[in-house]
Amino acid sequence: MYKKTLLPHKTIATKAGIGWIGKNNLFITPWFACSLCIGTVWTDIPIQTTGADTIPPECGVCQVCIDICEVGALKGHSWSTESNREDIITVDKCTTCIKCMVHCPWTHRYIREMLS
Repeated sequence: MYKKTLLPHKTIATKAGIGWIGKNNLFITPWFACSLCIGTVWTDIPIQTTGADTIPPECGVCQVCIDICEVGALKGHSWSTESNREDIITVDKCTTCIKCMVHCPWTHRYIREMLS
């Protein structure tokens, strides 16, 4: 059984307006694609914040991650604020091979920009 949290890191990051959850169920930003690790800090310190718009998924009609997933864990659904993880991925099938991350066009763009 996979544990769940009431407020996942990806949810916080999407609400901060810095990226979206792709069809590969990974958090993607326009700058670093899904080649990043995110964390969350809980605090009761008063911090002045501003609202941010949630970035809708920019996967469009791309299905690279779905096509590359040999075990069929990815369901091909786009994420929305009403989505659950189970709408996007069958977690029990995922082998964490990271092919969906490596072959993502957003990751390829990030790598090209890094190398140029």
